[in-house]
Amino acid sequence: MKFTTENSPATTTRFPGLRQWFPISLILLLAATLYFYQLGTESLWIDEIYSVRDVKTGKGLPPHNLIRPLYYILLRVWSNFGSSDTWLRSLAVIFGLGSVFLTYLIARRLLGKPEGLIAALLLTLSPLFINHAQEVRMYSLSTFVGLAGTLVITYALERPNNFWIGWWASLRFLAIMTVPLNATLLIPDLVLVGLKFRQQRRVLFAFGKWLLLICILWAPCVLLKLVYWTTEFTTGDSIKITKPTPSPLELVRILRIFTTGPFRIEPNTAFAWLYKVFALILITLSSIALIRQHRSSKVLWVAAWGLIPLAQIFLVSHLWFSLWLERYLLFTSPYLLMLVAAGFMVIWRQGRIVAIIVALVYILAVGKGLVRYYTVLDRADYRGIVQTIKMDEQVGDIVVWAIDGWIGTVPLVHYKHGSAEIVVEPRVPFKKKIDEQNIENWIRQLPPTESRLWLVCKLTSTNHQAFINLLQEEFAIQKHEKFTDGKGVYPYHVLLVVPNPG
Repeated sequence: MKFTTENSPATTTRFPGLRQWFPISLILLLAATLYFYQLGTESLWIDEIYSVRDVKTGKGLPPHNLIRPLYYILLRVWSNFGSSDTWLRSLAVIFGLGSVFLTYLIARRLLGKPEGLIAALLLTLSPLFINHAQEVRMYSLSTFVGLAGTLVITYALERPNNFWIGWWASLRFLAIMTVPLNATLLIPDLVLVGLKFRQQRRVLFAFGKWLLLICILWAPCVLLKLVYWTTEFTTGDSIKITKPTPSPLELVRILRIFTTGPFRIEPNTAFAWLYKVFALILITLSSIALIRQHRSSKVLWVAAWGLIPLAQIFLVSHLWFSLWLERYLLFTSPYLLMLVAAGFMVIWRQGRIVAIIVALVYILAVGKGLVRYYTVLDRADYRGIVQTIKMDEQVGDIVVWAIDGWIGTVPLVHYKHGSAEIVVEPRVPFKKKIDEQNIENWIRQLPPTESRLWLVCKLTSTNHQAFINLLQEEFAIQKHEKFTDGKGVYPYHVLLVVPNPG
């Protein structure tokens, strides 16, 4: 008896299963390439260094941190196996890749397989998401756990038993314990549950029971944090950071940021017009998906998870204090990209020429964002600052750390500056009008030494030259290096100086 490939049961059952995962596997391979590319090129920025510090000191772990401890717990375990910038950042990469896969699963389940692949590709190519998937921060984990909870509730809405509802509640609680803003996902969850099961009290009670458990577990954490905030404000020890209140235009702009990145666009240029057209295309695609209710009303589920949390954060930002930051909103981005994917497929099925034009505009806009992300330094170069000192440090050297006070000396500690004594000083006086007397007083108050001083200063275009001139009256400059702040300028100066003779 002869056996052919066509007659083999293994090939008829196994290979079709493999083929259906081949497209998303290619997208995940692309995502892995982009997310690991240049992972350790830039220095950790200050929030990343704080993450590492909070794990080492225990400040980010329970019981000191009960508001968002999950990422720090995982980072604590992860850091036991390595301490390089690349290794520490790779934890976020894993959750970034997981987010791409979950985006595909949710969109495929609710909208269709082509929509799932397109949504996963859009998230893969998003410079904003790549940025946060390459950080020692919790935002890719927040997106991942939020998506996992959303995937589970799609099953719970069809099979409302304790298994699925319990998993939904567990994942939503974990998402909240990663970033508390994930609590805004509970509102669209409850809206969908209420609409679907409004005539089934038993099911509503089951969801309500698990929701109550989330509230009971989370309430002590919130109360302790409120007590802490109250203590800070009444003692006057808090540092108030004011963020701009979002305008209604930000609700439109955020979709462009989710796809091409948050970088500034020069006005009245060809690319400025390209991005205006691109933003209009994104809004049009999302609107088409909602108006046509592609495939089924389940596109409204996707819209609920994307738009209702944004509306809540927008409202809070106007009524109390602003939370409208791209990284805080990142967990909503996959749902908006699913809407874009659904709208694109509607256009594709009606007229492929228009769809191809839309795709070309997308490639141009996102391509520029990706090129900028991988070629422009966006983080302050603390690693370069510390390594400059480490390479030439000698016994008896003193490091004078005189940059923004809120940063502290954590970059020196993280990058292990060496054994030199550290003296923290305020910034070199800076005003719009040069005040040479105050700058001179600052120089005269430097630690007395016969040895060498490393001055790490943050200077401006106003006080830079005056500071150098006055410094040379007292010291000889043996080395002078400049470092970026990640905003296109180089305000950080490292100067190795020795006292002038006599």
